[in-house]
Formats: sequence, C-alpha cells, structure tokens
Amino acid sequence: MLKTSRRSLFPLLFLLVCTTSTAAAQDAPAGDDPINPMEKALSDKEAQKDEPVSDDAADEGEDASAKEADSAEEAAEDDASADSDEEEDAAPADTPEKSDKSETTEKTAYSLEKLVALALQNKALINEFHAKKAAAKWDLYRAEHITWMPSIQATTLLSVTPDNASPDAFDRNIDQYLDLDVGPFVRQDLSITVPVYTFGKTKAAAALAKLQIANTDLELENARLESVVQTQRAYWGARLSLAYQEMLEEGAELIGEQLDIMQEKRDFGEVDFDIKDLRKLQIFNAEIKSRLVDNNKLGVLARAGLHFLTDIPQPTEIQLEPLRDLNSPPKLQPSEYYIERALGHRPQLTQLDAAAEARRQQAELATSEWYPDIFAALRFGFSWSTADTAFQEICTAPSLDAASGCEFPRDQARIDGQPLFARPYGDPLNSLSLQVGVGLRWKIEPFQLYAKSKKAQAQVQVVEAQRERARKAVAFEIRTLYQKAADELEKLGINEGRLKAAERWRNQFGISNQTAGADLKDAVDPLKAYFEARAQYLQTIYDYQIARAELARAVGARGLTDDGEVVDE
Repeated sequence: MLKTSRRSLFPLLFLLVCTTSTAAAQDAPAGDDPINPMEKALSDKEAQKDEPVSDDAADEGEDASAKEADSAEEAAEDDASADSDEEEDAAPADTPEKSDKSETTEKTAYSLEKLVALALQNKALINEFHAKKAAAKWDLYRAEHITWMPSIQATTLLSVTPDNASPDAFDRNIDQYLDLDVGPFVRQDLSITVPVYTFGKTKAAAALAKLQIANTDLELENARLESVVQTQRAYWGARLSLAYQEMLEEGAELIGEQLDIMQEKRDFGEVDFDIKDLRKLQIFNAEIKSRLVDNNKLGVLARAGLHFLTDIPQPTEIQLEPLRDLNSPPKLQPSEYYIERALGHRPQLTQLDAAAEARRQQAELATSEWYPDIFAALRFGFSWSTADTAFQEICTAPSLDAASGCEFPRDQARIDGQPLFARPYGDPLNSLSLQVGVGLRWKIEPFQLYAKSKKAQAQVQVVEAQRERARKAVAFEIRTLYQKAADELEKLGINEGRLKAAERWRNQFGISNQTAGADLKDAVDPLKAYFEARAQYLQTIYDYQIARAELARAVGARGLTDDGEVVDE
C-alpha cells in the first residue's frame, strides 16, 4: 500500500475501491468470470470444503514436490516424528503440572514436498488397499492349491444295535430294543479326493487372482493420485487465503484509522467531509470484516483438509507462507507429450487392459467347464460293536435261481432233522474296508454351458471396445485440461502486466499527492485498479497451479517439473 503524507485519505480510497469492485462483480453477465476475484475464490473454495492444503516455497510449483515425493515418502514420517521429538525435548522438564485439558499447539513449517509425501503415506489409505491385496493373495493361494491338494471328508457314527440282530427277523429286533438287549455300534468312514487334472480351470482361476492382486495396486495408485491433487489444491488454497488476508487486514487497518479521524472531527465539530462518505466508510468497514470471516473459514477448512490427508495431528499447526508473485512461472510441454505419457502410464488404462485379460480368462474358464475333472480317491471305513450279528438260516433249493424263492422254515436245510445255520458272509457290525481308484467328475449341462461360453466371449468384446473408447476419452481429457492450464498460464502473463500497470498508476498518484496534493476522487480509480489486479493475479496463480496438478493426475503422474515434464516415479 502506498503511504503518503496524507495517509488519512487512503482508507476512504480503499473503501471506495471495494465498493466499486463489489458492484461491478454483481453486474457481471452470467457465464463470465467474476470481476471481483475474491468473490470467485470464496465461492470456489466453498465448493471445495473437503480439499486440503500444504506448504512449500512460494514460487515453486508442484513440480519439485512431485519429483521428490517418492524419495521423501519414507523420510516424511521420520521428519514429522523428529520435529515433534525436537519440540518435546525443547519443552521444560519440570512442568508436569501441565493440564491435560489444555493442548499446546506446535507450529511446524511444512513444504509442499513433505506434505505430498505424508499424504502418499496416509496409513488409513494404505491399510485399506493392503487389506484388499491380502484378500486377493489368498484367492491366488486357493487357486494354486486345487490340483494335487487332497480334500478330506470324515464321518463318524455312534449308535446302538440289538444283540444277535437278524436282517430277516425285524420283529425280533424290535423286541430286543424294547428289552434294552442292545450294544454300542461305531462306524467310521474316511474319504480322500485328490484333483489330478482340471482341463484349464485351475490355471484360469490363478490368472484371475493374479490380475486382482495387480488391480489393487492400481487402485491404490489412483487413490494416491487423487490425494496428491487434493493436497495441492488445499495447499495453494491456504496460501491464497493468507494472501487475501494480508490485503483485507491492510484495508481494515486503514479504514479503521480514517473512521477514528473522521469520528474525532465530528465529535469536536470540525467536520470537513460529507457525512455520506462517513456512512459509506462505516458500511464497507463492516463488509471488509465480513470478508475476513469468510476468508478465515477458507483457511481453516484448507488446513483441516491437510490434517486429514497427511495424518498430521491437530495440535500441530501447519505453518504456510502467503501466496507470492511468480517471477518465473512453471512451463508446459506440448499437449501430445502428455497424451503419449497418459496412454502408457495412466492407471485406469492399465486397469482396462487387465479387465480385458480377466474377461479372456473367464471365457477360457467357461470353455473348460465342458471337460471333466480327473481325480484320485481313497476310501477307508470300519465298524465295530460288542453285539453279534445273528447266524443266517440256510435253505435247500434245486438251483441258484430257485434259491431266491426260499421260504423259511419250509425250505430250511436240515441234517438229521436239525436245521442248518451259518455265519453271515459280511458282518455289518464288524467290518473293515479300503478302496482306491481314479475317477471323472463331470457335470454336463449343454445348453447352460453353451450360453455361458458365448456370454463370456461377448464380454471380452465389450471390454475391448470400452478400452478403445477410454483411450480416446483420455486423449480428449488431456487436451481439455492442457488447454485449461495453457489458458491460465496466458492469463498469468496478462494479469501480471495488468498488476504492474495498476501499480505504476497507484505510485504515480502517490507522487502527485506528495508534491502537489491530489483530490480524493483522483485516488479512487488507481487504487481500485490496483486491488482488483492484485486479487486477480493471485487467483490466477492458484488456478494455474491447480490446473497443472489436475493435468498431472490425468497423465497418471504425481506432478510436473518446472519445465512441464512428467515426474518419473
């Protein structure tokens, strides 16, 4: 702010500037950028409440931050803990009476690189995708352990059986149950099945599990890229808020001084000003205070977002510098450079490639279901009981076929008038068995399998078509974001020239005011032009930095260098 011997005039001039700027912004046609950049900034940030902030050097873009993000990832947490340890060591050792209710606020300066590294190492974000990856790894483990891995099934039966039980004398068995003439009966069966060959089913299942593991890594990278953009948006937003705060506080101070002078003159009856000017000054003094409240809200939300994204504890105050002029704005490469990089590095495109491969594996799996599963099996069983199986009656018949019609006691065999009995051929109460073999398990549903196979093949074609469209959509998105960033870079030069011109006009008025004295109305236009140009220039710096961050995310990178090249990770 220009300071002259007639300093009391400047608060009023600043007030008139704010008045004119606000009115011009309200009259701006729909669809055009607001004339008052503060209105635009506050409205934009209101829609970005959840986006966080970070601090770095004022004139360094996210270029250097992305370039050092990977190398700083592991050191970030150590730096943060080291900072807190240093502050704890600096605290007096003889102050244990410090109340738990009162939290000491630690002030720590963070660079943009450090904040981005902390955001990339956010534990909650990483743990979520590590858990997903672990689940996918266990799916792979299951797929790899299908063939030649035994499946064991055991059945144990405990019951009671009548003594001397006979399959041909059911009524007698019932009587024995009623008389409790029974004994224990135990039967144990064990079957082991070992898949030998599945005709491609196991291979397809393992391939799908591996693709899922790779997909979780891509999902994590997508989430990290989004986190980097949010961190940078909040970082530059917080610094923009600090720069606006400086302007508003300067204006509030000058207006307050002028109001005090005017009120003092009015109290002593030495009024040499129009009372209308006093009322305007009072009204816009309240307007500036209101703007300060809104701007403070922007800064608070941005810092809260930084705490959320970076896991920096709330008692630690993140110190940032106000947004400063860019002496040498970061550059951009041609749009084709970013398109080529995006087509080879963007995680979403890699995911679509993996999705196409997954569909092909599913088609192979559907085809393999036409074939059986070859398996080897072993079955072991035994039974035991203290009860005995009843002896079996023997019949006499002229032939084996006629023996099937034997009736007892009519056809019972006898020797010397005595009936003949024999032990049962297979004693069901006391047995031991062992079976080994190779078999085929085949589930044949011709119409269902045919439809399933054709559907899988159609889904492959769907994903391949989506992948081709996505590549074209990415190229269009890159061109759109590139044009946005290029426009902001061009506006940056235009607004820088506008600011310098307004600054010279303001300084010219200050010189004339010091030498010959200037009328109050002559100061309104130069000061109005200066404050509008300053606010618009700061807003353009913010917009350009965010446009670069969004362009980097669309490419699939965490940032751009000062020359506009993609940071190699």
